[in-house]
Amino acid sequence: MSGLYGPAVAGLVSIPIMLAIAAGINATILTGARVSFAMGEDGVFWAPLKRVHASYGTPACAVLCQALLACFLVGIGTFNQLLGYVVFVMLLSSIASVLALFVLRWRCPELDRPYRTWGYPLVPLLFGAAYLWIAVQIGWANPRTSLLGILIALTSLPFYLCSRRKVQIKALLADFLKWSL
Repeated sequence: MSGLYGPAVAGLVSIPIMLAIAAGINATILTGARVSFAMGEDGVFWAPLKRVHASYGTPACAVLCQALLACFLVGIGTFNQLLGYVVFVMLLSSIASVLALFVLRWRCPELDRPYRTWGYPLVPLLFGAAYLWIAVQIGWANPRTSLLGILIALTSLPFYLCSRRKVQIKALLADFLKWSL
């Protein structure tokens, strides 16, 4: 913007961009902690994450864990690297959601759909194609960062599988006790 319209306009344009980034960070922090809180409540992740602050009613342990993880990641990488990890994985997640929409509608056409996707199937196809194009461009330009983003996301898999096995064992024991008594 400075090159095209001068530093004054660039400064004015920077303000909404900074506000949008701050809003995005705020939303990510709030939703990230709520997801790990819900997983703790459901018993599929570390149980202390389900603790709620006595005064504020917020998932304090989940927020604290997320803050510590964020500080660790900021300490080991640059902002651009962290952004590259997150954006690439979020793009892949969005593409998977679009694919899931088509698979669900194909496998279970009889399901009640209280909400219809506007412009289906064209709009989801265009959205998925655009995100795939962006993901390919990012992956091509930064293959190392993109791969590391996927690897970081996959580090949660062993924790999930262990906690899922624990939940299944508890359910089996509960069923056994219920039927044996």
